[in-house]
Amino acid sequence: IGSLSLEFTRLTQLSGDPKYYDAIQRILNAFEQSQNTTRLPGMWPISLDARNLDFSNDRNFGLGAMADSLYEYFPKFAYLVSFLIAHLLTIAAISSPQWQGQADPEHDEKSMAVAKEHLFYRPLNPGNLDLLISGSVRQIGAGYDRKNEGQHLTCFVGGMVALGAKIFNTPEDILTAQRLTDGCVWAYQQTPSGMMPEIFEAI
Repeated sequence: IGSLSLEFTRLTQLSGDPKYYDAIQRILNAFEQSQNTTRLPGMWPISLDARNLDFSNDRNFGLGAMADSLYEYFPKFAYLVSFLIAHLLTIAAISSPQWQGQADPEHDEKSMAVAKEHLFYRPLNPGNLDLLISGSVRQIGAGYDRKNEGQHLTCFVGGMVALGAKIFNTPEDILTAQRLTDGCVWAYQQTPSGMMPEIFEAI
């Protein structure tokens, strides 16, 4: 449900009709209010109850299938809204203090800090290359069980982290972005076909 923030914001920009941005802002408000109350505070589960705005049922977290657009769009959305504000597009809907005047790194910074701690891992590889892969995690009891997998759909993560580093001025994340990108390149190179599997597990 977080997948249309860019498209609907752009529709408001092009049409002058605030209803598209208004719909997205309501969804983002729900994400903001729940970010620290999920089973993995700072991130949102892969599945949720949108009707009741319940973010607590699913114990599974990751940046791949069914979650990728949400996280990918956070830095892009913050940048787009800041760009609109900076160019004095006086559409009433784009007046939320959440986004006034500048890109707000809050969603992105919190979720990426959690991803760094729980999702990103360095796979064992013959050349001992300095790589990162974005895995997934399941909340079990009071702890978390990381699955050392890789998904083709997480190959955007390196670019997302690099973009966030530029937008939010966190240059220390550029190395993380490079290591994540190198991890996907490495995964491609390990197969006879030269194509990375949709999903794989690594040590």
